[in-house]
Amino acid sequence: RIAVLALVACVAALPPSIQLSVWWNDALQDNNVCATVAQEQEAADMGYRYITPGNGFIFASPAPNTFPLYRYRGKPTNGHSIATLLAGTNQTIAWAQAHGFHLEGIDGWVYGNCPGAACTPLEQWYSSERADWFLVGADQHRTDAITAGYVFDGIEGYQAPPPSYPGGWTTWPSTPPASMPVPSSTTLTGLAFDNGNLVHYGGADTWCAAEIS
Repeated sequence: RIAVLALVACVAALPPSIQLSVWWNDALQDNNVCATVAQEQEAADMGYRYITPGNGFIFASPAPNTFPLYRYRGKPTNGHSIATLLAGTNQTIAWAQAHGFHLEGIDGWVYGNCPGAACTPLEQWYSSERADWFLVGADQHRTDAITAGYVFDGIEGYQAPPPSYPGGWTTWPSTPPASMPVPSSTTLTGLAFDNGNLVHYGGADTWCAAEIS
């Protein structure tokens, strides 16, 4: 009984993971990979254009065998006013410090080594023409980097597992009041949403119900 309890105590749940999104600024020629809603709002305020989510996952807090992924910001060598850089390895951190980039904080945590038989790296790509670093965690963004002339620089770390969601469809309850002045639609008979799909898409519109008076 004591051995079983000790084993259970050692198996700790992993911290939650968060999805990275990609933003691009034409004027600055800078990719900005964001991990939080606050960073996304700042990117939008600074004129960055939302590209897509789905750029990999990082841990929101430390987990066993992980290290921090730091956010640096500085002035690139191409004369543009600002550039962002996510760095985890000593090599990338040393480059950022040597080129006058200042540390803004920790975005999350990543594995230093592949934790199992299957894992996905976070790759660092660089464009000398744009003087821009691009942290890539998905096939589509790797293709975008290659197409734009970026060169692979190395693996910055390994991703956290994506969060699990219940999945399936949930039907929104529809209970119109008896005083409703118009009949129910015979074309649009209900509304359902997919649990967990595109859970972090960002930059979305909002559906609002119109009040009928």
